[in-house]
Amino acid sequence: MEKYMQIGKYNLKYNIPPHFIISVLLLLCSPLILGLGNLNRFDTAKILEMYVALVGIIMITPVFLPEHNKDIRDLLSTKAFNMAVVYGIRVLQAVVLVMIMVSIFIAVLKMGNCDFPTIPYFFGTMAGILAIGGTGMVFYALTDQVVVGYMIPLLYYLISYGTKDKYLGKLYLFSMSDGRVSDKLYLAIVGILFIGLGIWIRCRKTRC
Repeated sequence: MEKYMQIGKYNLKYNIPPHFIISVLLLLCSPLILGLGNLNRFDTAKILEMYVALVGIIMITPVFLPEHNKDIRDLLSTKAFNMAVVYGIRVLQAVVLVMIMVSIFIAVLKMGNCDFPTIPYFFGTMAGILAIGGTGMVFYALTDQVVVGYMIPLLYYLISYGTKDKYLGKLYLFSMSDGRVSDKLYLAIVGILFIGLGIWIRCRKTRC
């Protein structure tokens, strides 16, 4: 257990900070780009789904990035670690930090007199984050290219934006903006499955 705690500490110290800082800067820029006061539930949903959810790509996609460092790769290749557990720790840390960021952002919206259901919109936003973050993880695992891991979820985002639910159905990213919060359950399920699939693919390729 202690060795996995060390892995978690290392991840928090060296891997997560640049992605976390970029995510925080993205959210801090939101008042300059978007209006965050006196919004109705539909306008609030657009901000959460189309802007805040982007942190999922930034935070969750690069879970496998540390292995591009030769020293880390050599250390982990000694088989002293179960890599599925290592990846799981990294994902958990990223998701917890994302939950904190989303919670703070929602609190700011509430202080700005925005009218929306807090709990459903929190979970709806997290569902979208898991979906696009998990999509990035899967394609990163398949290609071993972090750039592809970023590009595919962005393509998913653009398809959702351009075609709405015409082709994506229940997997449409912006259903809250149309008043369908319940559809987010499908995104949450797919996101969790994709995260698990990404870890499985990566482990198969690296012979965990």
